[in-house]
Amino acid sequence: DLHSFPTRRSSDLGGLYREMSETFFKTIEYIVKNNAYIEGKRDGRVSISNMIVKATYFKWLIKEYTTVLSPDKFIKLWCELGMIRFNENKNIPYFTHNHNGKSIRVIRINKDWVNLVKESMIQ
Repeated sequence: DLHSFPTRRSSDLGGLYREMSETFFKTIEYIVKNNAYIEGKRDGRVSISNMIVKATYFKWLIKEYTTVLSPDKFIKLWCELGMIRFNENKNIPYFTHNHNGKSIRVIRINKDWVNLVKESMIQ
C-alpha cells in the first residue's frame, strides 16, 4: 500500500524545492555579478557549455545562502537535475582544472541554467 510508505509531506518537499531553487539562483547570481568564475579560453567545448567555478568557493557560497542541507547534498541534487555536471569517469561532481599553472578542483555549472539566472537578473 503506497499510503503506508513513510514519505515527507508535500509541503516539506515544496519547501525543500524552493530552498534548492533560491539557493541555486542566489549562488549563481553572486558568481556572475562578481565575475567569480574561471574564464577558460583554452577549454573550448567545456567553457562554451559550462561555467567553471572553484569547488571550495562554490561550497562556501552555498553555506552563505542556506543551512537546510549541506553544500555536498545541494551539489548532489543539482547534479541529478542536470544543473551541475557530473564527472562520470570519477563518479563525483568535481573536475580537475588547470588554472594559472595549478591543478584545482572545480564545479562545472550547466550554462543553460546560468543563462536562466542571468535572464532573471535583467528583469
